[in-house]
Amino acid sequence: MTALAAFAMLLCAGDAPAADTAVLAAKIVPVEGQVIDHGVILIGGGKILALGTQAKLKIPPEAAVIDARDLWAMPGIVEAHTHIGLDGGLNDMVFPINPDLSVAPCIDLDSPLVKKALEEGVTTVNSMPGSGTNHAGFSVIFKLAAKGPREAIVRDPGCLKIAQAFNPERDTGDMGATRMGMAYMLRRLLIEGREYAAAWREHEEGTRKDPPPVRRDLERVRLVFEGKIPVINHTYSGWGVAEAIRLFHDEFGLKIIATHVAYGGCQAGEYAAARATRVHIDVGPHLLELHRTGEGRLAGIATEFWQRGVRNLSLNTDAFTLFYAMLSPQQHLFFQASMAAHYGLPEQAALRAITIESARALGIADRVGSLAPGKDADVVLKRGELLDVTSPVDMVLVGGAVAFRREGCGVTVTAPEKPERRDAEEPGEDDVPQGKEVRL
Repeated sequence: MTALAAFAMLLCAGDAPAADTAVLAAKIVPVEGQVIDHGVILIGGGKILALGTQAKLKIPPEAAVIDARDLWAMPGIVEAHTHIGLDGGLNDMVFPINPDLSVAPCIDLDSPLVKKALEEGVTTVNSMPGSGTNHAGFSVIFKLAAKGPREAIVRDPGCLKIAQAFNPERDTGDMGATRMGMAYMLRRLLIEGREYAAAWREHEEGTRKDPPPVRRDLERVRLVFEGKIPVINHTYSGWGVAEAIRLFHDEFGLKIIATHVAYGGCQAGEYAAARATRVHIDVGPHLLELHRTGEGRLAGIATEFWQRGVRNLSLNTDAFTLFYAMLSPQQHLFFQASMAAHYGLPEQAALRAITIESARALGIADRVGSLAPGKDADVVLKRGELLDVTSPVDMVLVGGAVAFRREGCGVTVTAPEKPERRDAEEPGEDDVPQGKEVRL
């Protein structure tokens, strides 16, 4: 059951949480659905309860009001390919295949890269081990604002991370020195994972009496074959994109996110588009390259995929570590969308590429990626056109709580009215007077 279905059942049962926050906005851009002018978002228990116009949607008296009536509201940005917020979780390169490894224990919410990303509206990330080996381990999907690392996790594991050729090509003389060797090792891992998942499925269905011996190295791989997590594959060129799809999707029937996909990767665009239900293209951080037909012109990579029929299309920054942060900063995901649009990607597609399409690729669109009842109340407030990078983000809510506010943004928060206190002679210094407006 999806989160939206569960939320609808709660409403029918009358057990939905009461609104504790109302956000007023000049425009609400839910990404999926109609834009709402002069809108209000009702939030309760960290979830969106309702969207509507200020004229028609009643604000409960117990709700705090975030008055951003001159700003636009959009969903929190979702990053499908990054390495930020991990302390010691990039590359461990002793073995080319590492199904035992996971970056989940490395979450670092205190990283300055996390704080900077929040300031630019990024709220959910799929942070991964690096691409120094064929299978570097498993990613973790988490929120950039939470009480602690465990509370931040949206899903663990997030994705099975693969780097198929290019980065992981090894010159040490061991297996993996060639693409032939890498293909052999990956296929062997997938065959074992498929057999292990099938054995457990037979046991759970009752056609196999005894459970198979537990293999800790394949427990997470099993989730891929159960359809619970996707493969994300770091690859380049037309050959690389097509080969990744052939191996993981065509041969083993897995959901795959082909990421990076530069250096002529768009040549496999039609091949990817024909498998749209379980193949996703994630472009970045390279957005521009010389057209591969010899025309000598610059081409927008996302646009080239779009023109070849790819609609499961997202954008990424591949941001990683403080030392390399200047190469592709996480906070530039807004900029990635703006530049993709500048080079021909439709603006609506560019906005979807950093919100709902990233969420759909990761399999978390029931929680994030758009503004809708039942979803997490991750909201970005900014002035004017959403893809205008000259307009700063003014406020970011994660789970209905203010995670960032720009100094001097002018947004006011009105505390909810409270019953008169009769058990105290004088108000405490932390008390907020009824109806008091606080300038943020």
